This record gives sequence, structure tokens and C-alpha cells, in this order.
Amino acid sequence: MNFQASGSIVRCRFVKQSAAGTVAQQSTAGAFCVGISGDAGNSSPIPLNTTDPPYAAVSGQQCNVIGFHDGSNFPVLEIGTGGCSAGDRLASDANGKGVVTTTNGHWLHAVAEEAASAGELCKVRWIEAILYAA
Repeated sequence: MNFQASGSIVRCRFVKQSAAGTVAQQSTAGAFCVGISGDAGNSSPIPLNTTDPPYAAVSGQQCNVIGFHDGSNFPVLEIGTGGCSAGDRLASDANGKGVVTTTNGHWLHAVAEEAASAGELCKVRWIEAILYAA
């Protein structure tokens, strides 16, 4: 699904939706998310620029968001502090990265399909939101 971005959204991060229907990169640890930003950069490469843009979208651009209704897709998510193992349930950290959590009241949104260290991209399976309770 595509949504208009209300700010800069880094690729492969959890996103939240505003009341206006736009999306932004999640900035609250454990908060509810609507999906994961796509892994494609927001601009086409040019001959002098060989690096891939770090953003999925910037303010006003369309952002590809993979969520629950895209169940056949396995998005990739950037992993935060602590890394993860296959089968771990993931919540958002304050930068939209996926982290394993044991904090009551945090929303879990994805299951890691493989192990990954902090800063790596991990193939995940989006799940219907679950509120963590010990």
C-alpha cells in the first residue's frame, strides 16, 4: 500500500499513521505501527551517484508500506540494539527499528524469519498487532 509521507522515512523501518492519513517513521518505542517502509530508495540512481538513497520517502512523497494486508510479502526490517534470532517477535524502538521486547504494553508487529545483528536487515513476517504482556 502507498501512503503520503509526512516526513523523512528511512527504508525498512516501522511506520505510524497520522489522523490525516499520512505516515511517518515510528518514533516511540513499543508504539502501534501500521507497517514497514519499503526497501527501495526514493529516487532513481544517477550516473554520478552510485549509492542507494537511505530514504523510502521524504515529506510529500508516496511511501510503500508493507503491513498485515500484504500477508504474502516478507518485508525486510532494520534490526535495532540487541539483534534478533529466528522466531523472535519484534516491536519498534524509538527509531523505527525492530527490537525484541519484554516490556508490558509494547506492541509486537513482526516475527523474525532469520537471525540478524543490530544494524542488519532481517526478513520478517508481519503479524497482526499483539500487545505484549508478561
